[in-house]
Amino acid sequence: MIAIDGRQLHLVCSGTGNPTVILESGAGEFSFDWALAQPAIAKTTRVCAWDRAGYAWSDMGPGFEQFSAVARDMQSLLQRAGISTPYILVGHALGGLYPRDYQRRFPQQVAGLVLVDPMV
Repeated sequence: MIAIDGRQLHLVCSGTGNPTVILESGAGEFSFDWALAQPAIAKTTRVCAWDRAGYAWSDMGPGFEQFSAVARDMQSLLQRAGISTPYILVGHALGGLYPRDYQRRFPQQVAGLVLVDPMV
C-alpha cells in the first residue's frame, strides 16, 4: 500500500530488470486478475500490477475513473514506489484506455504499450 494524497493505493511488484511492466486491469477487475501472468513476466523483468482508486484494496479517490485522475494516481504511485521510467504499459479491455491516455500525457515515461483485447 502506497500513500497518495491521503489515500492508500495498492501496488504489487515482482521480478527485477528494466523496463518495468505496469499491468492495468479492465473494468471491475483488479490486480489479482494478473496472478497467472505476473509471475511469468517477472522471470524476465520487473512487473507491477495496481488497483485503480476505488478497486480492490485501493481507496476511492476524487475523479473516479476519469482519465486525468487515473493518470495522476498512476504517476504518483510509481514515483512514490521508486519505480524508474520508462515503463511498458499493459492494459486489458477497458484498462487499455488508461495506458493509452498515460502515454499521451507522459510520452517520455513510456517505452511501449501492450493492449490485450482493448476497448477501442
